[in-house]
Amino acid sequence: MLQAPLPNDEERRLSALYEYRILDTPAEEAFDRVIRLVCRLFSVPMATITLVDRDRQWFKSSCGVDACETERGISFCGHVVFQGAPLIVPDTHEDPRFADNPLVTGPPHVRFYAGVPLTTYDGLHIGVLCVQDKQPRPQGISADELANLTELAAMTLDELELRKAKSQVDAEQEIARRVINCATQNEVLGNPGVRHYYRPAERLSGDLLLAGRRSSDGALLFLLGDFTGHGIGAAVGVPALAGKFYDQIELGVGSEQILGRLNDHLHKHLPPDMFLTAALIEVSLRDDGIHLAIWNAGLPSILLISAQGQATHFASEGLPLGIVSSTSIQAAGLEYHLPPAKSRLYACSDGVVESRTADGSMLAIEGLENTLCDSPSEARFDAVVKLMEDAREHNSRDIDDITFLELDFDNLSAMLSQQ
Repeated sequence: MLQAPLPNDEERRLSALYEYRILDTPAEEAFDRVIRLVCRLFSVPMATITLVDRDRQWFKSSCGVDACETERGISFCGHVVFQGAPLIVPDTHEDPRFADNPLVTGPPHVRFYAGVPLTTYDGLHIGVLCVQDKQPRPQGISADELANLTELAAMTLDELELRKAKSQVDAEQEIARRVINCATQNEVLGNPGVRHYYRPAERLSGDLLLAGRRSSDGALLFLLGDFTGHGIGAAVGVPALAGKFYDQIELGVGSEQILGRLNDHLHKHLPPDMFLTAALIEVSLRDDGIHLAIWNAGLPSILLISAQGQATHFASEGLPLGIVSSTSIQAAGLEYHLPPAKSRLYACSDGVVESRTADGSMLAIEGLENTLCDSPSEARFDAVVKLMEDAREHNSRDIDDITFLELDFDNLSAMLSQQ
């Protein structure tokens, strides 16, 4: 038996193989599909996508082969990797390189072998796509069959590249997600008077929910926003905006000025086709009780629900942030109100009202209002969250980023009284 020599670029080859992070991974349909097609095209009982490691050959996908790996020293595929070209063995019993090979003399009793290299875009041979039979094929394979096997090997390599690229994107998005989480987190969101539900359509979201306590007067400020789009394209603006928002709160800037400065920041840094629909909610404690101020620009109506289930709407009236340059944005609707005792405030991104109910209809603001008004105060938040989870279960392909916020003024009053 002739053991395949190591190629001169063995270390570079192994380094390229390991970059794919594919060894010892579970079966994947994309590769199993290739093997099924190969077996049909060549009418063979055995086929493998083989990746040649330092001391073994490992099968990412296989048909008719019981083992998931074998020693590299006895492999046919090691010869393909060494020569970097197709290897056709019409009858292993007639080929002195393989006649006494354990894979020939014992299971799986290979008599015919044809393999082509899996060659990276940099020209490194990391593995083999091969077909095998327990019967010899004296004529080998035709030129067309070899061309077919070569094309399928190229397709397999393309799939490996796509898999590697996706893995890299996933890793980068996870880093971005952690950065965004660190930039947006604030202890106010953990207050008993604040409940929020957040569900991105993808790993990264264009929705944001910021909250903080202004240094000058102790007022609580909540900024709920929704950048155009979703995913990484929408999420890129979140960290910088969060930093700007928290800087202004720390400086004790008034709400109208905060909105103006956020608007100018976004108008300067966002592309022309991108903006932020947003709502700013200010909750403060004065001598006569809780005061509430709301500015809404492009988000669904914010709902103030009394203990008796009566709703007051704060509809969108302002222009979304980042569309026009203005250092003194018109804060339409930013007027102070005395909310009724035991009332609660609800705000959301458009993903909530655009969710589909079990019958396929859109929830809409009317459906959200009905759900809130028909539920006891303590159960309202959970009732809406259940609707969102049900919508995701029934319409998993038709989802948007979702953010839902509840403010319980009784509990917030206790926090505000702590100066």
